[in-house]
Order: sequence, then C-alpha cells, then structure tokens
Amino acid sequence: MKMKKSTWLLLVLALAAIFLVAGCAPGTPPAPEPEPEPPTPTPPTDEACPIAIKTEVSKLYDATGRANFQIVITFDENVVSTCIQNPANWAIEVANAGRITSPLTAIPRSIAVSGKVVTVNAWVAEGYEIAWYEFVPLPAGFTGFATLGEAIAEADLIVEAIRSYGALANDQLTLLGVAPGVWSALLDTLEAAHDVQDGSLVANLNTLATDAANLADDANALVATAATLGTPISLPDAHALAADANALVARANNLVARANNLVARAAFVDPGRAAALYGRATWLANRATLLADETTAASDLFAALDPGDLITAAKRLANAADRLAGLATGFEGFGTAANLAANLRSSALTALNAELILFGYTAEEVTGTVEFAGLICNKDDAKKYANEFSVDAPTVADQVTWKLASGCVVSDEIGNYCCGYSDKACCEEPYCEPCEECVLEEVVCK
Repeated sequence: MKMKKSTWLLLVLALAAIFLVAGCAPGTPPAPEPEPEPPTPTPPTDEACPIAIKTEVSKLYDATGRANFQIVITFDENVVSTCIQNPANWAIEVANAGRITSPLTAIPRSIAVSGKVVTVNAWVAEGYEIAWYEFVPLPAGFTGFATLGEAIAEADLIVEAIRSYGALANDQLTLLGVAPGVWSALLDTLEAAHDVQDGSLVANLNTLATDAANLADDANALVATAATLGTPISLPDAHALAADANALVARANNLVARANNLVARAAFVDPGRAAALYGRATWLANRATLLADETTAASDLFAALDPGDLITAAKRLANAADRLAGLATGFEGFGTAANLAANLRSSALTALNAELILFGYTAEEVTGTVEFAGLICNKDDAKKYANEFSVDAPTVADQVTWKLASGCVVSDEIGNYCCGYSDKACCEEPYCEPCEECVLEEVVCK
C-alpha cells in the first residue's frame, strides 16, 4: 500500500517524540556520601623544658675589638626567649688557679639564638697598674747633688731599682756597665751617709767619748788606790787590784770594738777623720794589752804584784782613754762638738756624690698598666701570661662559667619553660687527640 508523503512525515515525528521522552525521563538520584569528621586533636606529651646539653668555649678574633672569646651553648631542642639576648641577664666568670686574680668577671657583648644554639661573644681582661724603674744616664758635666738629703734620696732609689730585679740584679748592673766594686762602694757609702744624716754616727761617737772619759776616770782612780798600797803588796790586795784592772781592760776592749765599728762607717764618708779615730782606738787597745799583761802575775796566788808597774800601765790606759774621750770635745781633724755633725754631713755629701757619679745613672720610677686580654687555652697563652706579669706560667686552662639571671625564662616552641640556667666548660684548643680536661698537656699528632 502506498502511503502519502504526509503520513510518513507524521510517523517519523511520532517516533522521534517517543525517543525524546524516553531519554529525558528522570532517574533515581544516588545517595549523598557523608562528609569526613575532623580528627580529634591529640594533646602534646612533651612537658619538659629545654636542657642545656653542651657548653663549648673558645678564643675569638673580633675585628672590632669588643670580644675576645665565645661561648656556644647547645640545648636539646629549639629555644625561645625574649630575655636571653639581653647581656644584662648574663653572669660570666673566668677562673684559673694560675692567674693572679681568679675568678675574673667577663663582659658579654652580644648574644645570638639560632634554633637549639645560643652563641655568646664576650670580653675578659686582667690588668694591673704596676711600677718599674728606668735608668737615665747622668748629664754631661754633672758635679753632684746640692744637699746630702737629695743625694741619699737618689741613691736609695737606685738601690731599690737594682734590687727590684731580684736574682737578675747582677745582670742589670752588667747591662748598665757598673762594676761590682762601684756598686759595693755605693752601698757602703750610702749606709754611712744615712748614719750621718740621721745623727746616729755623731751620737755613737759622743757616747763612745763619754764612755771613754768614764774609763779614764776609773783608771785614774785605780792608780790612786795602787799608790796607797805598800811594797811588797799583799796577795789579797794584789788580787783585788788585779780584778779592778782586768775590769778596766774589758771595758777598754769593748770601747775599741765600738770605735772600730764607727771607723768602718766613717771611713766611707770621711777617711781623714776615720783614720784619726782609728788611731785613738788602736792606742787604747795597746794600752789595754799592757795593763792586762801587768795583771797576769796576780793570777798566781803565790806571785807578788809590783804596784809600780801596774800604776804605770794604768796611767797609760787612763791617758789613752782620755785621748779617745777627746772626740767629745774635739781633737785634730774632728773639729769641735758643735761643728762635728756639720763637718761630717759635708764630708758624707762629697763622698756620696763621688760614688753616684761613678755609678753614672739616676733612677726614675715609672707607672703604667699591664694587661693580658683573652683566655688561657694552651701553653703559648700561659707563657704570654707569665711574661706579661713576670709570674710563673699557669699550668691549667681557663674554666668559663655562665649563668642566666634567675628571672630569665627560656622555653621551647610549645611553651615549656625553665629559669636559672648555668653551665661551665674549659677553654681547650683543639688537638688531634683529646687531652685531659683543663690540663695543658702537650699532645703529639699521630
């Protein structure tokens, strides 16, 4: 059967509508998936504050010159602190039994915090104001000091300066070109000049003269006593007379010893007057010997004593004692008692000036500051320290102790905190082999 064209067209449209409706029909929607719940937070288990597990100390070169050593502190975890970078919260000490002063207070200059590590740059120095002496050659044409006091003061300073070298004093004299004899004469003359300046030489001379005058009086009294005795003299009288004479001899010998001691002093400032004094002392010594010889017979109970010989010897002793006593009233080169002290001062000034000119230098006291900056970490440092202060070299390395202020809080990143941190460590230079803690032992690299 043959369809009309319009019929075919309607059939096609009907089929298209059927397919269109079937394709757009709504299907069953899928069930929605539940959203994931957020994880429940786990509370932190770390409740411990940071622990300083290691401190390392070393010397530091700082171009600015503000710091000369470094402290590196390592904690067991990262640290957080607002006060740790304040130098005022740090107390740092350097201790060493070989230093003159220990402990020393160090100055923290800068503090840096990086994770677990805190680095402190600090400064330490040990210094003292000391005095030493310099020797200045005498100017050309120098003729001496004007007064004995000035000459003594200069000589005293020279002696102090030389003796400050201790065991090296002779080496210093050699360096200055001063012969041992010149040095010895200066010391002797200075000692005598002091005796003149303080009046002790004149006082001792006058005391000697007074004692000599008393001896002369007692010797003359012995002569008078002996003259009253008959001849031959009885043994009891002889023994009594001899005992008195021997007592005079002992006193005379004591005077002679004292006089010779004064001669030794006076000879350095006034050889002429010393020679005169020596002459009087020698004369008295001779007369004492003669009197002693005359009394030897009395030592034998069966021997007789000739009073005539004893009287002669006693008179001679009295005369010698009178001559020695003349020092108080003046004789020959000594002048009178009034000007004896002045004469001796003049002579002492001349003698001391002569010795100072021979010595050839004056001494000047100089003061200044000697300083050792930095740590002692090895034997070279110890030697430098010893040379700087003229002391024995330390035998141990410096030990550095650091301490944070009690109120300075150091915490970790989750807020656990503590206060009162401190530690210490020795400054040891690195070696190829470990060395015993703090001891500066030489270690040979293998």
